[in-house]
Amino acid sequence: MKLATLLRAAPLAALAAAPLWGCTQSSSSASPSATSEASKPAASSAHKGGAVLAKWGEGQTLTADELTAKLNERSPFERARVNNLDRKKEFVEQLVRFDLLADEAKKRGLDQDPEVQKAMQTVMVRKLIQQEIDDNPDKKKFSDEELKAYYDAHHDDFERPEMVRLSAIVLNGDAKRKSEAEGIAKELKAKANDYSAFGVMVGKKSEDPATKAVQGDLRFLSKQQLTERYGAEVAEAGFALTQGGISDAVVTPKGVYVLKLTGRTPAVSQSFEQAKPMLTQRVWYEKRSKLFDGFIDDLKKKSGYELDQAELEKFQVNTTAPTTGLGAMQMPGGPGAPSMTGPQPGMKMGGPIQVKAASAQLPAQVPAGGK
Repeated sequence: MKLATLLRAAPLAALAAAPLWGCTQSSSSASPSATSEASKPAASSAHKGGAVLAKWGEGQTLTADELTAKLNERSPFERARVNNLDRKKEFVEQLVRFDLLADEAKKRGLDQDPEVQKAMQTVMVRKLIQQEIDDNPDKKKFSDEELKAYYDAHHDDFERPEMVRLSAIVLNGDAKRKSEAEGIAKELKAKANDYSAFGVMVGKKSEDPATKAVQGDLRFLSKQQLTERYGAEVAEAGFALTQGGISDAVVTPKGVYVLKLTGRTPAVSQSFEQAKPMLTQRVWYEKRSKLFDGFIDDLKKKSGYELDQAELEKFQVNTTAPTTGLGAMQMPGGPGAPSMTGPQPGMKMGGPIQVKAASAQLPAQVPAGGK
C-alpha cells in the first residue's frame, strides 16, 4: 500500500500513539545514524517470535508476538474492538505507518535535524532523572518521624474549620444607611440569575477601596476569622447563606454590608495515620526537588562550571528580535513543567502527585532540549 494511502487511513494524531519501534529489521538495513536500532527500546526485542504477519522495506517484519505485545498495551475494551480481519488490518497498518514514516525521515537525514536532536536530548534528560532519582527505591523511604514532622509543620492543612467565601458591598457609616443597603440587596435578589450583577454593583456602590478593587471578594475565611476582621454580624449572616445567596443589610460597627456567598469548604480533620498517604506524596514531592538540586550541583562541580556574573550583567536581552527554534513561547523548564516549590500552606491537596519522570514533565530547572 502506498504511503499516501496509509496516511489517509487514520488521523495523524494516531501516529504518535502507536509507534512500532519493535518491528523486526534485518541487520542489512540498519542505519549508522545516532537514532538507529540502538536508540529503540530494548524491551521490544523480546517480542519477535511467531508467524510473520507483514513485511516491508529491507527485511523489516511484524510478527504475531509483536502484534500481541502492542495490543496488550491497550485496554481490554480497545482490544475487544479488534475482532475481525478489517479491524486487525487497520491496527497493523497504523503500526506500520509509523515505521514507514520514521524510516523515510531517516533516509532524508532528519535524524540529524537540530530540532530532532534537541528532542532526543530532552528524552535523555528525563530518562537520566528517572534513573538517578525516581527509580531509586532507597530515596523514597520515609520514617514515621519525617512524616510526623511534616504533619506538625503543616497542621492547618489537616485540621481546618469550615470556611466560606463571601463577596461584600460595604457602605461606610451606621444603621442610618440600612435602608440604602436594603434597596441594594432587593435589587440584587431580583437579578439572582445574573452572575455578574453583584460585581457590577460593587463597582457602583461599595465604599471600601480594598474589597472594591477585587469585586468585593473577601476570600475563604473561617467564622472566627470573619468575626475578627468584619464583626460577628457579618460572620453569622455569611454562614447562614446558601450558595449564591444574597443577604439582607448587615449592620456592624464597621459599616453596613450586603453579602453574597460564592463558596464553602467543609471542615477537615485528619489524624496523622489518616493523612499518611498524602503525607508520603507531599514529602516525596519536596524531597525530589532537593535531590534534583543536589544532583545538578554535583554535575556543576564535576564539569568545572563557572559563571562570569560581571559579563552576564552587561548582556542585553533583545526583546524585539523574532522568536526562533524550539524555545518559542517557552520559559526554561519545557512545556508545562511543574513548579518545584511544593504545596502552599493551606492548599487542599487533590489526587496523587505525579513523580514518575517517564510520564511527568521535567522539573522546572531543566530547560527543554538542553542548552
